[in-house]
Amino acid sequence: MLQLATNDSKVVPLVESSTVKVIGLTMANDGTALKPSILYDEHQKVNVGLKDTASFDFVRKNSNPDPDFLRQNVVTDADITYISTIDNNISLPVAVTYKPKSGKTGEDIKSQFLYEVCIVQTCLRCLQQATSMRHILHKDSVSNCNSSCSECTEQGKLCDACKNENHLSHIPSIRACNRCIENGVQCKRGAVLVITADCEQGNKTAFELLISDREAGILESKYIFAVLPDAVHVGKSLKASFANWPILLDTQRSCLPLVHTVRDAHAELKRILPRDSVTHKDRMDINCILHLTKSSVLTFLESVHGIVHTIIPDKYKISASNKVGLYPHPIAITAANLGTLYVIDHNPKTSSSRLLEIRQHVPAEVKIVGEYSDARSLAYIEGTVYICEHNKTISVYPKNTGKLNMKNLKKGELIEEARKRDIPTNGTVADLKNRLTNYLQSLEKTYKERRIKMDTVDIADYLPSCISKAAAQMLLVSSDIERILSTVDINSDGVIMKGVVNHIANYPTYVREVTCMALHENQAYMVHNGNPGGLVTLDMATGVAVRKLTNGTGECTLCSSVSGYGETVIFCDSGINQVKEIIGPSVRVVAGTGQIGNDNGPCDKASFSQLFSLCTEMKNIFVCDAQTGCVEVITDMKGSVRFLTHLKLLYQAFGVHFKHQNVERANLEEAKDLVRRLSDYLHETVRSVQVILDTDRQLNWPDGTISSKTLKSVDMIHSELSYLQSQITSINSSIPINMLSCLTVCVENLHALGHFKCQLPTMLEHARNLSNTVYEGIKRSVLWAAYYFTHPSSYYPIPENDMPLSSLSAMEHLKPKALLSKDQEREMREWAQGLRKVCSTKISTTANDNVQHWHITT
Repeated sequence: MLQLATNDSKVVPLVESSTVKVIGLTMANDGTALKPSILYDEHQKVNVGLKDTASFDFVRKNSNPDPDFLRQNVVTDADITYISTIDNNISLPVAVTYKPKSGKTGEDIKSQFLYEVCIVQTCLRCLQQATSMRHILHKDSVSNCNSSCSECTEQGKLCDACKNENHLSHIPSIRACNRCIENGVQCKRGAVLVITADCEQGNKTAFELLISDREAGILESKYIFAVLPDAVHVGKSLKASFANWPILLDTQRSCLPLVHTVRDAHAELKRILPRDSVTHKDRMDINCILHLTKSSVLTFLESVHGIVHTIIPDKYKISASNKVGLYPHPIAITAANLGTLYVIDHNPKTSSSRLLEIRQHVPAEVKIVGEYSDARSLAYIEGTVYICEHNKTISVYPKNTGKLNMKNLKKGELIEEARKRDIPTNGTVADLKNRLTNYLQSLEKTYKERRIKMDTVDIADYLPSCISKAAAQMLLVSSDIERILSTVDINSDGVIMKGVVNHIANYPTYVREVTCMALHENQAYMVHNGNPGGLVTLDMATGVAVRKLTNGTGECTLCSSVSGYGETVIFCDSGINQVKEIIGPSVRVVAGTGQIGNDNGPCDKASFSQLFSLCTEMKNIFVCDAQTGCVEVITDMKGSVRFLTHLKLLYQAFGVHFKHQNVERANLEEAKDLVRRLSDYLHETVRSVQVILDTDRQLNWPDGTISSKTLKSVDMIHSELSYLQSQITSINSSIPINMLSCLTVCVENLHALGHFKCQLPTMLEHARNLSNTVYEGIKRSVLWAAYYFTHPSSYYPIPENDMPLSSLSAMEHLKPKALLSKDQEREMREWAQGLRKVCSTKISTTANDNVQHWHITT
């Protein structure tokens, strides 16, 4: 590698003088999974598959190794390290590290990176004179290549003695080594400016440790590299957040299945966006992200203003709790905390209902959390779901909501609870808890004697027909039997929820039965069945009722549900299966063609079969279709488009593009600015959700944001690009940098090439195939001549090269470590075969042993 880079090649040196020539390098590291297995190597006469090879003596001493030994020693991963010139003209693999699962801690990986950088930064002359051990170059072999000066390091500048020796810098990695100075030859070496690896936790922890050591001033001065989480992997992580969770972007639910729905509805989008790009099946394919972020795709998605998408049953990912037919009649829905919905699934034949808890995921996760008698409406207030069993009672979920939990109460809080119940407040915490416990047990016994259920709201003889949220700890309740509208103040007495009924107004004479209610700007909106039915508004202050909409008119055929929607109100027109919005005196259609169907897609092309209920979550509308058993979301595509537009910036910064596509390369300053714009946008989306939740805690996918770890990776890329820029500016600001050299793509390609021969190799198979894989990879990535013996005009011209492919040095076969008899070889095979069966089941991810050595190819 150094010989190629320092010869008459196109590589521009980082520093060059009569005494030293330094090539700027990047180091990329990535791993691939190995099959945990121990095999006998016929050539070396050892068992291969452990962290250290097992000789015959080792097998004799460890005839029956325990599971802990296997967890700490069986190899499950092969990490390959590539080095590339900073201009990406030359790249070659230089190291492979075989690790057990216990070797992936941050400290282990940090040590590995420093070990490898130390060897890679050895000068060419010292490397050529170093002695390898069984094709492995160890740190001890190059320890005599020393270029540091303690006086220069302490001062941070060149001392007089080093100036006289024509050194160019006080930084050891860009100085001539002492041996080359003594022999009067130019010192040719590489300086690692960047280390990049994927953003799995072990690598990221190692990066954080290296940054911490650098900022604390305890990292050796010869290490001048920046650490970059691989931008391709970070882009995949961002796409995974977008694909697996409906995240909140500009208060709109946005996810990859929405794009899938738009694609299915438009033939034009199908032509420019392959189906594989929206299915999220191949998580390693970067082309999916490149297709999703194409300008033509983004322009088309921007023209789609509203979209209807089914979340239950999921059409693209079927799961055990989310498939067709499980919940046939959803008739009521409410939004709970961000990311959770509650739905009533009603059985009209038995007049029974089930309460469904829906976690917004892809696919949505559904749990049946309760069963009730003829429940038709529900409301969510501060962690509690209130379920109205028609003309009977109001139940609560979770069931123990009304019980006082004294476990974490402090003394002052216990005294306050005792005062509420006229209980003596003197004594210790234990005394207070005992008195409260005795009081509550007595109260619970009384309720049981009166046959009052513990999971209901005690509202005496009031018979509710429909409920809705009015305020914190207050329900809006209608009673068709008593024909009155009331509010119910709800509080816990330590055992059950108690409700105090406050009469607001009587039903208007034309209102017969209230089926749905919503409170919006101090106006109670009531959907009713009358003669005719429709929508009525009732002023909560005066009790005056006004007809808002009448069924059978052009504005409203048959109103079935109503909800507040920002500053306006929306309702379901079940007569023609449309969702409509009331804006002042006018009504506009939000979604639905007016035809009976079950088609997803843009709002003006979507259709429903029997719209029954709806609710809102900021700018998102959730509807229940009782005939098809669907729960659907109506949202906008602006958030998705903005997210994909900013995701595109990351790949633009590092020059990631389609194969054979010519793109304009971003320089380091431009790349840093592009990543900064992405980072600012992601922080903006997280802050907006923190404002909604009124919290400053760290957020993740279930909260409606991207992963906090991915956000840290983006921030690390931005900060480390700034550090890299400052380092290069101080050394040689004119050095050309190709951002592609800061990716792990070359390592990924090598792994992919190896998988053609064996998808999941063992350690022995991987080691045997590696040299051929590297050789084949070089053939695929460089220009080379091919001769077809047909006619001279069919010859391909021989391309210019710095080094012919045939001159690559080949490794000789290793000699056996020991001579074994046939009986001894049979014993070795039997030992390996006996352990092979338990390797796949006994290896745990919780072990914490260290990797003892690394394999560096000469």
